[in-house]
Amino acid sequence: MRSLQSLTFLLLVSAAQVTGLEGKMCHTPGPPKDKMVAMFCDFMWTYNKSYKDQEDFSGFLSEEARRFKIFVENLEWARQRQETEIGSARYGVTKFSDRSAEEFQQGSRAPSVPLQCENYSDKLTKEIRESKDWRQENRVTPVQNQGPKCKSCWAFAVVGNVESHVSIHEKKLITLSVQELLDCGTKTDDCNNGYIDVAFQDVVRRGLQGEDEYDPYAGERHNCRRKENEPVYKIKKCVRLPSNETEIQRFVSEKGPVAVLVNVTILEHYTGGIMRSDKQTNKNVTYHAMLIVGYGTENRTPYWIVKNSWGENWGEQGYVRIYRGENVGKIQNFAMSSIV
Repeated sequence: MRSLQSLTFLLLVSAAQVTGLEGKMCHTPGPPKDKMVAMFCDFMWTYNKSYKDQEDFSGFLSEEARRFKIFVENLEWARQRQETEIGSARYGVTKFSDRSAEEFQQGSRAPSVPLQCENYSDKLTKEIRESKDWRQENRVTPVQNQGPKCKSCWAFAVVGNVESHVSIHEKKLITLSVQELLDCGTKTDDCNNGYIDVAFQDVVRRGLQGEDEYDPYAGERHNCRRKENEPVYKIKKCVRLPSNETEIQRFVSEKGPVAVLVNVTILEHYTGGIMRSDKQTNKNVTYHAMLIVGYGTENRTPYWIVKNSWGENWGEQGYVRIYRGENVGKIQNFAMSSIV
């Protein structure tokens, strides 16, 4: 009974997150006034979802029925996450609620061994600001969407890091081409994962061109079309920071944003708040590359401000806040940055 009540509560909360469209029609089987069916129809409309019109023997769209089943299962997972969450994070309907766990797996591999970024050894100030948000200084470019077909999170994290550090150095915001790194980088595996340390080394060797000089992001890999006569923004090297959140905080405070790898499973059903729980049901971690752009405290709860590449209609306008100090999502394990 408690489980059913918790699920009902979650559904009511989640329903408030999408626009009500009880009058809209979708082909999913179920009574017309079934709340779960209504939520799925709302979800389809809100996120502009449509499925192949292959009908089964009952006349319903079989693909839509399959997605509806996944949708229901995902809401149950969201309910379980909500029950174990000890922070302020909220879980419910997201743009990924019709994807299976296998489909949701994102695209960054654990760094190669040995790492192609040297250990950071420079001395940083002992004083750490209570809060820092590089967005407030106009040193972070807008959130983009990597799209459903290209596992390019590693490219967005690396380019976002380089953009911010070049912008801090040049004292003006500069937008660089994610598409160039995807097209011209090594070991990118044709949109099927990548290594952030290898990508940083690509930038060390060749630099990056601006989005205006190359091309905007296309959501798929193309042949390299680098224009040799166009200006290039370069970095001196890439560094790996200590696996210590206090040291990462010190670097973010003094130097700038940091690219990190996070366990992707904790992000799937997130809709807002500070994520603290990190219950692992699978020892095999699939990493997702993101960018720490700052940190702060809310009601005495310390958190990281982390930029994602899933568009502004995910999380908190494209960002997630992750509890700082407990290595939630393994956020401290692989923290790297460019040095301009």
